[in-house]
Amino acid sequence: MDSKEHSRAKLKAILHDTHVWWSLGIAIAILCLCYLFNNIAYSPLLSTTKYSIFEPFYRATHNTSADLEDAVFVNVSYDKMLITDTVEVPDTNRKRAITDRKRLLDFLKKVENTNYRYLFIDIRFEQNECSPYDSALTEQLLKMRDAAIAKHWDMDSNRPYPMTNSRMEPLGFYCDFDNSRSNAGFCKYRYLQNGGNSIALEMYRYETARSITRHGPLYFDGCKLCQNARFLTIHTSMENECQDDYEQNYWHLPELLFDSLCWNSFRDDVSGKYLIVGDMKEDLHDTYAHAQPGAYLHYLGFKSLINGKHIVRWWYVLLLLLVYFFISYTTLQGLRKEDTRWRPFQWIAQRPLLHFLCSLLGYGAILFLLSALLYLCCDIAYNITIPSFCFALLSHYVQFKRMRNTA
Repeated sequence: MDSKEHSRAKLKAILHDTHVWWSLGIAIAILCLCYLFNNIAYSPLLSTTKYSIFEPFYRATHNTSADLEDAVFVNVSYDKMLITDTVEVPDTNRKRAITDRKRLLDFLKKVENTNYRYLFIDIRFEQNECSPYDSALTEQLLKMRDAAIAKHWDMDSNRPYPMTNSRMEPLGFYCDFDNSRSNAGFCKYRYLQNGGNSIALEMYRYETARSITRHGPLYFDGCKLCQNARFLTIHTSMENECQDDYEQNYWHLPELLFDSLCWNSFRDDVSGKYLIVGDMKEDLHDTYAHAQPGAYLHYLGFKSLINGKHIVRWWYVLLLLLVYFFISYTTLQGLRKEDTRWRPFQWIAQRPLLHFLCSLLGYGAILFLLSALLYLCCDIAYNITIPSFCFALLSHYVQFKRMRNTA
């Protein structure tokens, strides 16, 4: 038999191998399940511990200084005013603190003439947070170019919280996180929320004239398949006011209002950049990289879109398909007789120490190694929950069948 005939015979044997087709079907099924599962913003059973382990290695091998180069943050945590709290009791003398609307109004008047790129204010402007300055604030915000404010969904009434002034409604975009449904804290950012755009998606639409659309369980950016929920990798922490080299992470509102030198520096700094105003000290959310401000997480969600991380890449799908196929096929080899197994497995089975090490590692080690490589090399957070569960079921099925065949 010549080499061509031998190759044809080998190919024919592979095509007639039912384990090949079963492995391919299992791999495709896992890919589909992973896509659907990853679009759940509060993914249950999602462990973020491994990303805390990977992060120091990522920072040691990558330059993360450019993460904040196109954004400027302003902290309003130290600027408070008292209002009557009528949320629970309509007629009361109770007081509670909210962001000082007068100082915010003065700041917006100064910012109006700067060359900022886009303005996002991560502050609630809802009917239960009324102040004497609401009318003036509404007029000022409507005058601002390229401005947006936070909007939130009321789960009790199943509609958005009403704004202090209905004229502000077009400026509002969803800023809700799903961390309340997960014990792991904040994990993923959801772009389409309650049938509307999140602030990250709106900023993406403003910047690129593109958006995400839903078609049943599938999401598309134009004609490209994409994810609606993404795990955000955090390489620069905003937990503290300054970084390790004492570089300032954000400005404070009083400094910009009452210090002319600070204002002049800020005016130059904000030119051509995204201006994000929010509470950087109290509006914190637990993440794998410590507690981070909500305003910063919205910005990271936007940057993830700009960098195209929500797009389902063909190379990524092909890589996972090959890995899942390999694990499935090697697992199904356990159903064969010893002398009909794939030759590499016969070779490993004849060496007890090597066979022990391979069985000890198993598919879990392969998936963990893949997760580490994708994070460190491609900045992709790969969730192994669904693949691990599916391969565990497949492995138990093979063991069950072998026990029945030997009984």
